[in-house]
Amino acid sequence: MDIPKFTIHDIPFLVPFLGLFFRLAARLAGWKIIGDVPNYPKIVLIGAPHTSNWDYLLFLYGITAKRLRINVLIKNTLFWPPLGTILRFLGGIPINRTKSYNVIKQGIEFINAVDETIILIMPEGTRSYTEKWKSGFYHIAQGAKVPLILAKVDVKNKALLVGEEFPISGDYEKDIVEIQAHFAPYMPKSPTK
Repeated sequence: MDIPKFTIHDIPFLVPFLGLFFRLAARLAGWKIIGDVPNYPKIVLIGAPHTSNWDYLLFLYGITAKRLRINVLIKNTLFWPPLGTILRFLGGIPINRTKSYNVIKQGIEFINAVDETIILIMPEGTRSYTEKWKSGFYHIAQGAKVPLILAKVDVKNKALLVGEEFPISGDYEKDIVEIQAHFAPYMPKSPTK
């Protein structure tokens, strides 16, 4: 498992400075964060809706404003020099998505290999319109026996809502309907996607 040894969080002044910058920029734009991520050592955090690159920037705002130590599972083909070094520094974890590798197993192995992490996953898996969410986030949280926390972007009210814990029952078909219902009231940046 390729675990970053030195990340942005290992530079004492950088994360507080970025957090202050993002809080000020968001405040000027009228955005706010509602809630807090529970204080568990290991978490799978899912963010939705994810219909534009702006959504990712809003999650980045929330992450830095709350000074969270986040890791993101990223396809390994993006880890070429020098981009790979930058992605690792930002908490990126290379995941092999070819058929011969099990992405869920790799996610579980990473969680089990570290003392603390918040894995951020966008369950839609794309910024384009999709009928179905990918199920990997659910199976990683269930397999690693870690809490599943929800983070919602509400463009209409300019809010990022974080911290709601979803209790995994083990019945994916039932749970995914309930999880998606938690996100349904929130306006995405691009509703047609």
